[in-house]
Amino acid sequence: MSTDVTHQQTHSNRVSPPLPRSWWLATLTAIGFLLHAGLVHAGTWQWVDHRLMWWLHGWASPGLDRFFHGVSAIGHERGVIPLDVLLLVLLSIRRRWRQALFVLVATAGSGVLNWLVKMLFARERPQLWPALTDAHNASFPSGHAMGSFTLMLVLLILAWPSRWRYPLLLSASGFIVLVGLSRLYLGVHWPSDIVAGWLLAASWVFAISACTARQQGGELCRRTDIS
Repeated sequence: MSTDVTHQQTHSNRVSPPLPRSWWLATLTAIGFLLHAGLVHAGTWQWVDHRLMWWLHGWASPGLDRFFHGVSAIGHERGVIPLDVLLLVLLSIRRRWRQALFVLVATAGSGVLNWLVKMLFARERPQLWPALTDAHNASFPSGHAMGSFTLMLVLLILAWPSRWRYPLLLSASGFIVLVGLSRLYLGVHWPSDIVAGWLLAASWVFAISACTARQQGGELCRRTDIS
């Protein structure tokens, strides 16, 4: 019986967490999103949405206006999207094709999925006060919340085998919360839109992670000769 140990599972091309855990996380967050969407449709979130929006609006000031305008821009066109592209380019330059494919499908697919779900639900944006920024498409789920959560979760999954996972987890959590708050403060999203974006992003990224890990596992099995 000979075993060809081409079986090396290098950290450089591994997408974590492991397959079964990724599928479970994808399933649980997808169920969470569907339950949440049902509650939103039934109007259960309405009281919470309004109370949280008015509470946050009570803190309004010119300084916070500028701060949250900046956070909102970093959470999309001036931060998240350029970082998506940069991460993909860096992984491609280093020939980490598995991880590059994971990043491409996770980030680009998240944007497409957000657009499709917005069209499906067609929820109107808040009109409690004049919005501090332009927003013309549907409200549910938040694209900023979904895009920032997608990128942070992708980075966390890629960094999970390393010692950087816990510092990244802490900083990523703070970032996605600030991006979500910025959209509420600017008056263009309900809190339930933000939660929906987080849940849908988590389900999507974990599912793509699971598919990538499954494909890699199949290749490792084919490269192992046991006779």
